[in-house]
Amino acid sequence: MDGSSRFGNETTGGFSLFGHSWGVFPSLNGSWLISSEKFMKNVSAINLLKFRAGYGVTGNDDIHDYQTETYFSSIRFKDVSKWSDSDKSGKPTNSMGTTGRANLGIDMGLFNDRLSLSVDVYSSNTSNLLVLKQFQDVAGLDSYWTNGGKLSNKGIEFSASAKLLNLKNLHWRIGVSVGHYINKITELPNGSYTTSVYGGEVLTSVGNPAGVFYGYKTKGVFATEAQATASNLKKMNDNGRIALLVPVI
Repeated sequence: MDGSSRFGNETTGGFSLFGHSWGVFPSLNGSWLISSEKFMKNVSAINLLKFRAGYGVTGNDDIHDYQTETYFSSIRFKDVSKWSDSDKSGKPTNSMGTTGRANLGIDMGLFNDRLSLSVDVYSSNTSNLLVLKQFQDVAGLDSYWTNGGKLSNKGIEFSASAKLLNLKNLHWRIGVSVGHYINKITELPNGSYTTSVYGGEVLTSVGNPAGVFYGYKTKGVFATEAQATASNLKKMNDNGRIALLVPVI
């Protein structure tokens, strides 16, 4: 059970206690140490063989403080009058954005633990995504946090390590690990949208990964200054004059 003061008092899927929202995040994990079974005692090459499985639920409160609150701030206008202006959106997040993850794994120790191998396969699904959406310009505000949508994430991880030297005064172990995962947005309540981030546009849409940069496709790059000059690229300056663009190579 976990709670966060960053969320409202009526969190979906949680409960209220001591004036704050709480969520329940259970997990269950188990393993089978196959190498300890009797039928493995004559397999000398395998020192460790363990199968693991588990499922757990986690939450996310990775937003700034007071994002669930709506309040007003006073601003001075021409040093004469004071106007009250809403500083928050009034659209609070109502859920902690929970993720359920299932994991299967195998651990192996071979040749008197000279070689260690580990493989993990996982699949997770996130509901009530915490998303940052932008207001229309008429609102006078930039963006707000809200809940909406679902995300799936599937992947595999592999690691291996080997003892190259195991001397009295010198130990040398080398290892490598690789992984691959695919995430995809599977549901959005109000359709696709874009979010401005550091001057760029991030697209959020069903069927695409999270955090896809949205913009123009390039036709390539200039390899030499001669190619850049020969392209005869131009742009209109603020003063109405046309300027020739010569990219620096």
